[in-house]
Amino acid sequence: MSRYVHKARTLALEGASTVTNTILPNLKKSLETSITKNAEYIVKDEAAAAKLPKQLVYTNLARVPKAIEIAEKEAKMVKEQWAKVDEMNVKELGVAALFGLETYAWFCVGEIIGRGGSLTGY
Repeated sequence: MSRYVHKARTLALEGASTVTNTILPNLKKSLETSITKNAEYIVKDEAAAAKLPKQLVYTNLARVPKAIEIAEKEAKMVKEQWAKVDEMNVKELGVAALFGLETYAWFCVGEIIGRGGSLTGY
């Protein structure tokens, strides 16, 4: 039994020395290169670094009302186009039909994925 323990210990030490001698120097060099290239983005002030996560979240949340406004404008344009459906040419109607079919197809794909990739049960 002690022979196996000794062999396992020897293998573990060899593996550890391989990691420390070959992998870690390359990793350190890569990290130093990356830090040097991106030094302008490193925040040195700890107080400012502590604020960064909240700044990221609230900056992105501040963009939401603008996105909602744009989506409302686009929805209004679509409603106006559908109000004049009898004035639409065949190309515009074809694009609208293809968009509807694509939306339905992606819905079906989502349903299949949601069922674990099973096509049964439809």
